[in-house]
Amino acid sequence: MRKIAFLFLVFILLFRCNEDPVSPQDSFNDQFQYLFNEVESIRGEKFSRNVQVETVKNKDVKNLMDSLLYGGIIDDYIIEEAKLYVAFGFVSSIDEYFEDNESHLEQDIGGFYIEGLEKLYIVFNNSPLEIEEYVIVHELTHALQDQRHDLTAYSRGAKTLDEAVARSYIIEGEANYVMNIFDICNYADIDFRYIQQSFLDTIFPPYTIRAYRDLLDEFNALEPAYITLSSTHKYYHGMFIVNSGIKHGGWQEFDSWFLNPPISTEQMIHWAENITYNTPCSFVPVYHFTGLPNSSALLDNGTLGELYITVLLYCNGVTDYDIAGSGWAGDQYWVFENKSKGEFYLIWYTTWDTDEDAVEFFRAYRNLLVNSGKEYLQVELVEDSLFCSEFGEKELCNRVIKTGNDVLIAKSVPVSGMETIFNELKQVKEPSETLAKTGIATHDELKSHFRVRYSSKKIVRKYHEGLIGK
Repeated sequence: MRKIAFLFLVFILLFRCNEDPVSPQDSFNDQFQYLFNEVESIRGEKFSRNVQVETVKNKDVKNLMDSLLYGGIIDDYIIEEAKLYVAFGFVSSIDEYFEDNESHLEQDIGGFYIEGLEKLYIVFNNSPLEIEEYVIVHELTHALQDQRHDLTAYSRGAKTLDEAVARSYIIEGEANYVMNIFDICNYADIDFRYIQQSFLDTIFPPYTIRAYRDLLDEFNALEPAYITLSSTHKYYHGMFIVNSGIKHGGWQEFDSWFLNPPISTEQMIHWAENITYNTPCSFVPVYHFTGLPNSSALLDNGTLGELYITVLLYCNGVTDYDIAGSGWAGDQYWVFENKSKGEFYLIWYTTWDTDEDAVEFFRAYRNLLVNSGKEYLQVELVEDSLFCSEFGEKELCNRVIKTGNDVLIAKSVPVSGMETIFNELKQVKEPSETLAKTGIATHDELKSHFRVRYSSKKIVRKYHEGLIGK
């Protein structure tokens, strides 16, 4: 699934003659140079070249991003992405998704870094002097990462969306780690070298998805859960991952993860657990299913992964969403659009580590579909379940099948083609590799040539206030 994750960052210094009066831009440049030096000091690495930075007013963010990244079609891009979220059931309508993203662009962008241009843009409302220093530190860290590790190549190296999101835990975890070290030292007026590891272990704990959801509730996060959980968990749990690597083998250990990156969000979510991860299973390419109408076209296909599966279950009221989403061993989805009828068809193959894991997901997802829009009922486990709902003049049906450790899904698909679709779906899974990788302390297709990252400065600031107040 093509998930936009919006990022932040900063710009090159413009020096004026000493005799000129001090202006807001001069003051910002001085502040930026100071923070530039602080990032080098905390990280123990030097920038190899200058970092370009430009300030931009909040109201101009969307137009700027549109011209720099989307070629003037940002609204079209958001609408296309919204179709996927509607097909899966993260949101109920394209309008809902569009409004959520409009609100996000208008209110919650602190800044963004464009890797190809190696340039940072920092967002402000009234004056550059009101920009929070921790935002600049966060984005400067990304610039340093890009100079040392080539973030474009690192991101493009991911084979699936899930793998790309897993890599972002490393990217955002380091930026948030450096940002927090700076903020704590700045607040307490101490040198970061005097901070004890035991203190770092305390302030950078692991965050399960449920624990992070509780943290968001505590801070009264206003954004929809499908945005906050999927886009910001990496900022907080990522700090724990970075701290664990540094504790184990210093910054050298952490840097090795850019050469030996994670392969799934499952690894990131369960980093604190002493478990072994099998390489996610793969699937043969499929571009159409015979049972679908000829007028339907493939909108997108890819790997959802444990993080987005867990978020999907949570957003649809599944109580044990984190349990039902764990034990993931791989998945592949196909979303088709029938423009002539205004329909979206979801076909989805998921596979799980054990029969118990498959049962938990089967029951959770089947209940999700059966009870959509109604009070939840716990239904009995029926391993092949076909159920239909009336949509206007035609009948679209859902079917969920559990077979061994696999759960196969067809959502909102014409019943006439259901049997053919499942016969073809059963043939797409390839044999699993025997290679296994350990997730702890050793370490989808991106649809465009650029990468932007998301962060909610409201949540970050509230987190900092809570942390400093302890």
